[in-house]
Amino acid sequence: MSVENGQRVDPLARLASGVRPDGAERRPPTPPVEGRSFDHLLDAARRGELRSGRELTVSRTLDYAPDEALLARLAQAADAAEAAGARRALALVGGEGLTIDLGTRTIEGRASLASAGLIG
Repeated sequence: MSVENGQRVDPLARLASGVRPDGAERRPPTPPVEGRSFDHLLDAARRGELRSGRELTVSRTLDYAPDEALLARLAQAADAAEAAGARRALALVGGEGLTIDLGTRTIEGRASLASAGLIG
């Protein structure tokens, strides 16, 4: 840190371009979890505002290789489903259904939406 005009300045901050990937905007820091009530935390989890940090894996018996960005989005959806009390989830990805065991955080298989009468 250095001091300039009475203000502390981080010299590494000057190297940053200010451009964030994928058009992401700078968000204010989230208040610490310890300061919130359980009900507030549960509501935030249901809205998808909290992330457990638990990753999803793909079953070894399933021939499916999602990229890291998709796995992160599916993990966030799994967090919300689990917070709502679900044990299993069906995720629609590119018109294809994927079944997810929320307890083991494993993508277990594909679901045929046409044969289930969910799509025509």
